[in-house]
Amino acid sequence: MQTLAYSSSQAGRPRENCCTSTGRSLQPSPVSSCQGIPRRLSHSFAGTRSQPIVLERRNVVVSSSRTAPVKEPWWERNNPPNMKTITSVQEFIDELAAAGDKLVIVDFYAKWCNACRALFPKLCQICTENPDLVLLKVDFDENREVVKPLGIKVLPFFHFYRGTEGRVGAFSASVGKIQRLRDALAEHSTPRCALGKTLSFPEFPDIIPRTFYGNNVVLRHPVPSLERDVERETREPAAV
Repeated sequence: MQTLAYSSSQAGRPRENCCTSTGRSLQPSPVSSCQGIPRRLSHSFAGTRSQPIVLERRNVVVSSSRTAPVKEPWWERNNPPNMKTITSVQEFIDELAAAGDKLVIVDFYAKWCNACRALFPKLCQICTENPDLVLLKVDFDENREVVKPLGIKVLPFFHFYRGTEGRVGAFSASVGKIQRLRDALAEHSTPRCALGKTLSFPEFPDIIPRTFYGNNVVLRHPVPSLERDVERETREPAAV
């Protein structure tokens, strides 16, 4: 029997006549042929009829234990419940009004500020040790409408607010001056009672503090100038 060589250039091309050593003409095979020898779809050795070679496909599974966990950014790491992030002027005013007589510390920081990053774990510790304290985080770059009217030009910078007394302290402090924060905390955390005053924010005269109950909006501590506008509209007749 004559052994015929396999030509890759002819694979897959239809042939009109396939000849063997006997000279008989064969019908073209429905599958690609190799000069008269039908080519099996499975892999086999050339010129033999051995069992087809089974190629196994193995899926490589990467263990989840090797994947490095995604670390939280430093300004969101280990935040206690009484530490809140401010994203707008309205939210800033709402949180100050909702705090009532509690002491509120406003931390003005930036994500690129190394001094802010070094001080942040100490702030988390202070919040954990004083659960009645409220600390508001204000990103300098993302809240320009808040920091610009307040005149913030140094980071990290802190404002202290206490109920109807409004702002009771403002200064800059770093991790080396953490005692200044603790002294101000002890000074402004003493029990006090202030009656007969209305909470107002002169830096933001057009913002009304409010709290939300479901879909209803309840105003709290309206700005005095808005009260006068309402009284004037009720007393003076509207122009025709």
